[in-house]
Amino acid sequence: MKRFGTLVLAITLLSACSTEAMVQPTIITENAQLESETSDGAIHYTEEETIVLPEYISFSELRGETAFFIKDNQTWKMNIYDQKPEFASSLPVRYISEDASVAIAFEEEDHTSDTEITVVRLQDDKQTSIGILDNFSIRFLQNNIIASFLYDQKTEKQSLALIDAKTGERNDHDLSEVWTSLQGMLFAIAERTTDYYTMATSDTAPTVFTHVKKDGTQVPLIEDIEIHDSTLLKNGNFIISGTIKNNSGIFLYHTKKNTLHLLANYSESGYMTFYNISPDETIILFTTESDIEHRRNIYAANLTDNGIINTTQIIADVHSPDISWDDKTAYISFANNMDTYTVGKMATLSVKPITFTP
Repeated sequence: MKRFGTLVLAITLLSACSTEAMVQPTIITENAQLESETSDGAIHYTEEETIVLPEYISFSELRGETAFFIKDNQTWKMNIYDQKPEFASSLPVRYISEDASVAIAFEEEDHTSDTEITVVRLQDDKQTSIGILDNFSIRFLQNNIIASFLYDQKTEKQSLALIDAKTGERNDHDLSEVWTSLQGMLFAIAERTTDYYTMATSDTAPTVFTHVKKDGTQVPLIEDIEIHDSTLLKNGNFIISGTIKNNSGIFLYHTKKNTLHLLANYSESGYMTFYNISPDETIILFTTESDIEHRRNIYAANLTDNGIINTTQIIADVHSPDISWDDKTAYISFANNMDTYTVGKMATLSVKPITFTP
């Protein structure tokens, strides 16, 4: 599953996050269940569709019913049902926002640390340059915020650039007072350009999930944590995939109650559990390890303020899927031939639309 709405960057913490006391959240584990029933008719399956893409494409990604792909250094789109390719952009896009409204484009031969980046509005191919960014770290975060870690070799200063893809607003957060080298890991999540949340690390203190405000003030939230992915929900709570206090899995962090609900455990072999959330934040999909090696099972559940309910397995024994949404319909896709791009074979993509109703 894609890592939607997050950014992992390399840096190390120099100073403590904050001197204010931090009360550790209570970890609640009784929600880590995988056996339950949903009400009749809550999930509707549509017959699986197979998309046939042209030969010699260099990229493909699904957003709802639309597959985007690069051919001849241009971007094309194709509905999974009518399968008629349409021109999308004269530039090759590499990253597409969750709502498929904007994309990030750069030339493949420019895949170096510092690259001229262009934002493409997919509706009409309007193109806007947003300057030089590090395309190894560039990602879409929430609300079409673009993030990139920057390092100036002349000044040896490090910064985190946050750009609003819709408006062009940009804020560069100076990290020189906080981070010293490229040995640690910075995890960043943001829904606006002015502030962000990060997994701050140092050699002498536990890793801390921290809110970095516009003025640089750091507010510690959770200590002793390793995050693989996280989503800031509209109600201010977080979904976190990672390890907290030796508990590994997917958590719901309730910010006001300062509680952590363990929603799903990692497998005993340590395979990471992926998740994906519907646009209205009422449904969560997540994976667990299958009995078949290197395969996963996919579960669906209703997401509430206090955890998850109605957990149901919906797909078994599949490779890691890509998931996108259109309202309450999840489009779950699987590549049928993994070596498509290296040998130029005809690409096929299996897509299973699954609709959830109250």
